[in-house]
Amino acid sequence: MSKKKKKFKGKVTKDANTRWPTDKKLMKRLKKVSKKVKRTVHIRSGYRSYADQAVLYRRYLNGTGNLAAPPGRSNHNSGRAADCGIISSTGSYSSIGYNAKARKYMRKYRLCLPVPGEKWHVERGNTWRS
Repeated sequence: MSKKKKKFKGKVTKDANTRWPTDKKLMKRLKKVSKKVKRTVHIRSGYRSYADQAVLYRRYLNGTGNLAAPPGRSNHNSGRAADCGIISSTGSYSSIGYNAKARKYMRKYRLCLPVPGEKWHVERGNTWRS
């Protein structure tokens, strides 16, 4: 008997301490991208409180952290952004913007990488800067 191969339905996961983005359309579109590339989309940062953003911004200003918007000016604060990547068949993670197929489907589903140099920061829209 031959085994029937299960169809990959798309999957979005997150780090244990990460909060899900609250933008339902963003989440649905990320799942569609996952289904098309047949790989899990993994979120490393979703919704952030004002206080969480303030910590990241302070680190950025001190030179000890990555680029971060001031608190209240990040779409993470409203749950409309996700820092995410693709999990490969070997289990390794790489930022979603490095995957050509993911970029193709992101465009199709009106997702974009609006922050220059951040191949992981995804939002709904058409503004591509990375």
